[in-house]
Amino acid sequence: MNKIIAAFDNKKAFIITYYNSYNYGAFLQAFALQEFLKSNNVDAFIWKFDSISAKVFGRVYSLLKPSKTTPEQLNYTRGKKESIISAQKYLNLRNRLEKSDLIILGSDEIWNVKNLGASHDYFMFKKQKLAKKTISYAACAGNTGEELLKKWPCAYKGIKSLDGVSVRDEKTLDIVKSFGRRDAVILIDPTFLIDFTKYLPYISISQPYLFVYSYGLKAEEILAIKKFAIENNLKTVATGCYSPWADENPTPDPFEWVALVKNSELVITSTFHGTALSIQQNVRFAVLNRSSHKIESLLNRFQLLNRMLTSETSLDYLASHDIDYKTINDQVHFEQKKSHEFIMKFL
Repeated sequence: MNKIIAAFDNKKAFIITYYNSYNYGAFLQAFALQEFLKSNNVDAFIWKFDSISAKVFGRVYSLLKPSKTTPEQLNYTRGKKESIISAQKYLNLRNRLEKSDLIILGSDEIWNVKNLGASHDYFMFKKQKLAKKTISYAACAGNTGEELLKKWPCAYKGIKSLDGVSVRDEKTLDIVKSFGRRDAVILIDPTFLIDFTKYLPYISISQPYLFVYSYGLKAEEILAIKKFAIENNLKTVATGCYSPWADENPTPDPFEWVALVKNSELVITSTFHGTALSIQQNVRFAVLNRSSHKIESLLNRFQLLNRMLTSETSLDYLASHDIDYKTINDQVHFEQKKSHEFIMKFL
């Protein structure tokens, strides 16, 4: 009888990713992958790892570069941090890895070793003994190049040791294929794998608004955004970093943040997840050009490179032109199926 019951036990998976960075994308990608696994009858957990390398860098950086933060910036950052931390109660965190059927590395920039403020410990790259299988899901190398990553301890041999490799952009795909992983595939970011609707709270903004998500804008970009908002009678709501030029600087939790995206008249962003959630929530958006491989790869996949803000493509143009979300949603559905097949074949 016990053998029969055991046969119907759920599979167990652990996720190793950046769940606790103080930005919305980091939380949302971890939460979405967790919920996707749970919806497929997998007991999903996120490892609450304590990165020594990130701690050391943070301490050294704070000593070498004294902060010039204003009281307003400090209050904003503190409020944002508290809001994101408060949402961690929705994550199935575990203090240590346990024996499991699968360990998933990623998503997010887990292989961007140029990001010195993040963790790049050995476990971000290699097969883990506590799991039957170890794979990467939509991993990204960010602005790290092939030669640097190949020299990084554990990276080259570690990625080659994985049971399955998936990435989220062409640049990272080229890198891992140069490592010998010709089987690697590009898969959609986890934030596309679930329907966020049931998690979103009601939000109230006193008038139609323009939603800005960035970690720093150029002076000419701020002028263009303010001019567009005034001409179209829109309030400016900014998140990401403190923006004194904006009408509102809220510090929402991640689900409130998605709700702000969903209910906006137009999203203006310079980030990957600002772009991804705009597409996922079917809203009009404009992407500020930062020569980001990962954003360009995402836009190209959905044939949305024309949403990039350039000297030839104005905010007025992007705000007035609809996006064919029926076709895009069909493609998202196809990508979801690919992701499901990739993950489940290792369980």
